[in-house]
Amino acid sequence: MLKLLRLSPSRIKDLLLLFSLLISLYLVLFHPQTPLPLVVPDTPRSPTRRHHLVFSIASSSNSFPRRSSYIRLWYTPRDTRTVAFLNQLLSFPVGPDLPPVVVSGDTRC
Repeated sequence: MLKLLRLSPSRIKDLLLLFSLLISLYLVLFHPQTPLPLVVPDTPRSPTRRHHLVFSIASSSNSFPRRSSYIRLWYTPRDTRTVAFLNQLLSFPVGPDLPPVVVSGDTRC
C-alpha cells in the first residue's frame, strides 16, 4: 500500500496530465459556450464603383508612350486609383492625365 502512495516526479506529472484531461473534458462536454451574436451592419452598402478598385499596369518604358493613349481613355485621377509599374524611368515627364509611375525592382528569377 505504501508503495502505491510513493509519488515520484514522473507519477506527479502523469497525475497532473490526467487531471487536466478530465477538467478539459468536463468543460467541453458539460459547459458548452453559446455562440456570440453576429453583428449585421444596418446601413446598406453602396454598389462597387471604380474608386473602390485599385488598378495596376505593368509595362516597359519603351511601350508605355504607345499605351498611354489607351490609359487616358479610362483613367481619371479623381475616380480611378491606378499605378503604372515600369522597368525604368521615362525620358519624358508624366502628365496629370496619366497614373503615377513606379519603377519596379529586378523581377528575373
